[in-house]
Amino acid sequence: YYHRLEKLHESARDLPRRTNWSELAGAIDQMMREAVASKESIAAITERAQRKVRSVEDGEKARA
Repeated sequence: YYHRLEKLHESARDLPRRTNWSELAGAIDQMMREAVASKESIAAITERAQRKVRSVEDGEKARA
């Protein structure tokens, strides 16, 4: 689902455009797949996803 949002919203005016949206959507997709298919705790899965999002965001800031 989330991997399609970029295409669905590319001409939307109500959402901010983010150059790193694909990476963020990938982290969300991965988190959702793991939550559904894994026996790992949701807390561990979401913490890993949050670290990925922070890494993506930090990389975006460094490129700015």
